[in-house]
Amino acid sequence: MQITSIKIFLRNSFNNKLKAFASVVFSDVFVVKNIKIIEGEQGLFVAMPSIENKGPCPKCNHKNIVHSKYCSDCGSELPFTSGKDDKRDLVYPVRQFFRKYLEVKILEAYKLETNKNAKDRAVPKD
Repeated sequence: MQITSIKIFLRNSFNNKLKAFASVVFSDVFVVKNIKIIEGEQGLFVAMPSIENKGPCPKCNHKNIVHSKYCSDCGSELPFTSGKDDKRDLVYPVRQFFRKYLEVKILEAYKLETNKNAKDRAVPKD
């Protein structure tokens, strides 16, 4: 499977760790959207699209985000849960070599986009 295009959507906030979103098209037939480019302690990394896990309220059985303190339906206090399984990836590379390849390509596209954006914002000198 080949990467046929990568689109980068920069975020404008400077203090946010989330730097951009990416959409990647594979072999002109499959797209993965909402891949996150995040600034971590050891530099930029790529995070796959994910959703928050939900669990039932013990009182009314309404599905709430795992780390909610109170049920969004009945208002009951929810039991404390650990932070380990609060999100799960929707899509992900199965093999480590492909994860690395995908991350390199996305980060290359991100650097190109940030450089292009910086040039577009540069004010010409007279």
